[in-house]
Amino acid sequence: KSFAIILLALVPTSLDAKSQDEGFGTVEALAFMTKSCDTCGMGIGGKLNVEICGGVDGSCCHIKDIAKGDAERFPEGFVDDFVGENLDDCDGFNWATSNLDDLDMTISHEGEDDLTIDWFEVLTPDYTIACFAAPNYEGENSYKVKPGEDGDCVIYQ
Repeated sequence: KSFAIILLALVPTSLDAKSQDEGFGTVEALAFMTKSCDTCGMGIGGKLNVEICGGVDGSCCHIKDIAKGDAERFPEGFVDDFVGENLDDCDGFNWATSNLDDLDMTISHEGEDDLTIDWFEVLTPDYTIACFAAPNYEGENSYKVKPGEDGDCVIYQ
């Protein structure tokens, strides 16, 4: 099992002028906090997929089954960190998006089981994009992150 604690700055930040030209940077890791309740963890046969859009040429990257079939991932009440090959073509994806208004991410669930996420983060070398609104995934469904300053996510530096 992979257990980690992600510490966030207390105050969200805006990107400076230099960083706005460069975007958020390259995707290095994703972290998911599974809600702490009896039926919140993902069981055998469940798959969580991620799509992040906003590459330099408008491209998207895709992660199919981020846990790669590991049934010990997404236990209730724990953080799961994903890096390297778990990120598929999102590993090192150049995320040119530089503000919350252009945020374009979709999380989808496959399988008969359920999964409830408290929050998830996308980490780049300079920024953490933390999203706090994620539904209970029951069976086959997906969730598109709400963009903008009144949306689901904040940026930490």
